[in-house]
Amino acid sequence: MSAIIRLQHVAQYPQKKIGWYVEDLLCFPAAVASLRRLNEYDWEVTPHPTLSWKNDANLRRAVRLTCDLLNAWQAFRSTVPGLGEELIPTIHQRLPDIVLRFQEGARKLGVGRILDVIPSDPEYPSLLVLMAEAVDIVAGLKGVKNPMLGSKLMHFFFPEFFPVWDTEWIKKQCLSKERMELSKIIKKRLSTGVGLEYASYVDLMVRDLSKVTDYYAIRKACLQMAWMEDEVADWLYHDMAPTVFEICLLGKHVKTSLR
Repeated sequence: MSAIIRLQHVAQYPQKKIGWYVEDLLCFPAAVASLRRLNEYDWEVTPHPTLSWKNDANLRRAVRLTCDLLNAWQAFRSTVPGLGEELIPTIHQRLPDIVLRFQEGARKLGVGRILDVIPSDPEYPSLLVLMAEAVDIVAGLKGVKNPMLGSKLMHFFFPEFFPVWDTEWIKKQCLSKERMELSKIIKKRLSTGVGLEYASYVDLMVRDLSKVTDYYAIRKACLQMAWMEDEVADWLYHDMAPTVFEICLLGKHVKTSLR
């Protein structure tokens, strides 16, 4: 398949058809990113507080805020009666440990954002497994066999790493048309279909990012669609590669009636 992250795909992004407006994609996680900015971090060692979450009030506030935002979008709905109402308190209790576990793993790998990783990096398989396992654990809390809820929750805390996965638009409309090339090494380290599905999605993103030569021009085009200045984006996010990737992937594959 042809490259995904391209300027023409930003221009083709069908936000009205999907209902995912670029300003929403960038601005809703900003509320959680602002809470993250309250955390202390060693700015002489790391350029951004991406991995600065602590087991404190800021993290608990961020969990509540994320749940409130996603609940408004019915992310916790379930065909099982009463499960949605029970799920939110469970996430309040369990999500901080999941966030901190991923963060500690990323720190040990020395990775501060997905943009800095390429498929040939020695730490890449471990990072991919770490991300897939975090999403899989959240999926297990809801008892579902897809990465949707896990990807959304983890994206709010680490938008520099986790692209949002969706069944209708991402899987059916986009990923079904892309060639997935997850290595046997990574497959052997993941035990569930949820983890494998999400790892394949992230792997597609990383492989495409590694081939892009004009990434910052594409990123700027996404920011302009959201009326967001570079300085604001850099203050909130260490980078937005996962969101840029989603925009371009949907722009490439989801056709509107106007084209």
